[in-house]
Amino acid sequence: MEAAALPRAFPNLGRWCWVNALLQALSSIDDSRWWAILAPEPQAPDLLAALAVALRWIGRRDAAAERRESVPPAHIMAALERGLEAECRLSPSAEQDVHEALLQVLEAAIDGLSRRELAAALRSRAAPATAGLSSWAPAWPWAAGALGWVAARAARRDFLALWEGTLEEARVCLACGFEKVDREPGRQAFRCLSLELPQAPAADLPAMLAAAYGGGATERLEEVVCAACSLEAALRRFRYAAARGSLAALAACRRLRACADMAGQPLEPELLAPLCPPGVAPPQLCRAPHLRTFRIALPPTILAIHLRRLVLSPWGGQAKAQARVRCPPTLLLASRRQTPPPYRCRAAGRRPLRFSQVQFIVVNKLAHV
Repeated sequence: MEAAALPRAFPNLGRWCWVNALLQALSSIDDSRWWAILAPEPQAPDLLAALAVALRWIGRRDAAAERRESVPPAHIMAALERGLEAECRLSPSAEQDVHEALLQVLEAAIDGLSRRELAAALRSRAAPATAGLSSWAPAWPWAAGALGWVAARAARRDFLALWEGTLEEARVCLACGFEKVDREPGRQAFRCLSLELPQAPAADLPAMLAAAYGGGATERLEEVVCAACSLEAALRRFRYAAARGSLAALAACRRLRACADMAGQPLEPELLAPLCPPGVAPPQLCRAPHLRTFRIALPPTILAIHLRRLVLSPWGGQAKAQARVRCPPTLLLASRRQTPPPYRCRAAGRRPLRFSQVQFIVVNKLAHV
């Protein structure tokens, strides 16, 4: 391959290596929506704008603009360093964890897109919306502002569709057997999956994903409030009070039972107290051990995987696991709602496609393989 076709990298000044690892992974994404989000935005000198310039420079995507402007790499690095320090509190002069850096950079990027959407909305409201009868010229500022707002809103929506997936968390109470499933995006959204390496010389990435996020691995949680146990305890307390002549307890018992039958499942523990009439003791919240499993309910388009190589050492402190990770060229990820297209490995750790010391993998969803 010719040198002009290869991606570029910034020099590792100080501890810039983790920044290069992150940039190489992000620049390897070949989804057109990702590069549309990274379109040049001279009016917004934030981290997202600096990131867009850096990734386009690495991927050689603005060769014509580079010949015209000839921006030195040192200027790109300086703008990126200012953005990382201002919006992520990350200093390229200090060693950072690339997984934590990815999450902070993505959070700063969505904040930047939100600011652009708000600024575009304010510009569209400030522009005059009246048009003359003979010319469309007076309406052009308003139309341009409205189109800018639509583009900013679409960019933010595409960013979430690219990077954000949804997990399904299932908890089973060991006392009563009640299973609570939560796949609410507000609570179960994720932008990166974290996997712990097994104590073995080699590991298989599809098997690790299936075990951790396919419902195979269970985690025991102690002292978790159970909705079914709490409802049964509250009803038992109210029936006992009603048998002693408390009409308020009888009304509370009927109200709780009716609401539970209407919902088709036990009420959330925080909803029990407001349904109790005055003069009745608050319901009892019962805690019991639970078993928790995770599945992927809605996979993202770009799947970032973090391999936790740091493990507790028998002599104290942390040690780095040296297991080799096998990753196929295409990765099929099973989900609860749908079977997504396969993923293709795009970048890995500090040395692309080398999995002996990899800590960070980005795979991009394919429409066809």
